[in-house]
Amino acid sequence: MTMRTVPFPHTPAEVRECLALAAEGAIAVERDGSPMIAIVPVEEYARLVALDRAEAAED
Repeated sequence: MTMRTVPFPHTPAEVRECLALAAEGAIAVERDGSPMIAIVPVEEYARLVALDRAEAAED
């Protein structure tokens, strides 16, 4: 899954656009050029957690 980077929303319309993009997939919200928060679909988060746990069990 590719994570899109979007600018920090400042208006209600920008917030709606940001949430619409999040509904389509993972996004990273950035402000002043630095990512502040990542929004990831639950299924992708669960996959990443399982992968992390599997890698930790190998160590």
